[in-house]
Amino acid sequence: MNELGAPIIDAERFDPGTLAHVFATEERDMKISEEAMSISKGAQVLVSPPKEARKIAREALQVRASLPPSRRGGLDKSKAASLGIYSGVKQAEDIAAGKPIEAMRVHRFFSRFKGTIEDAEFAGRSMANSKMLQAAALWGGFPMWQAAKAVLGKR
Repeated sequence: MNELGAPIIDAERFDPGTLAHVFATEERDMKISEEAMSISKGAQVLVSPPKEARKIAREALQVRASLPPSRRGGLDKSKAASLGIYSGVKQAEDIAAGKPIEAMRVHRFFSRFKGTIEDAEFAGRSMANSKMLQAAALWGGFPMWQAAKAVLGKR
């Protein structure tokens, strides 16, 4: 597994046709701990961040803080507020603190950027040199997505 909790793909043995199978197998085989049980709140479904997602979010905040602004991934709170969208930094702070997160928001983020995240990983990038991997890690990486999908009943 890499720093986002996703399987590592061997570039020499990579077959693009098997990538979907690799992730489907990982998702099916991954066991979500009791920490990822949902909390119902009106129409929202909340998910408690698993331990691994909290660790990834903390690491992402540290990496982001160590970089100059031009190399930081994810939106800070003020920039996100000015755009009327949710901040990746705020999301990371909430995940790192173990606060319940809206499962559908997490699922939408990773569904929208999964291909870009996989491309960055395949290219050998890391959080230190990829804004996309930083942003994904701010959202708790693949363990957070797995937890969100588990409580939403998505495969």
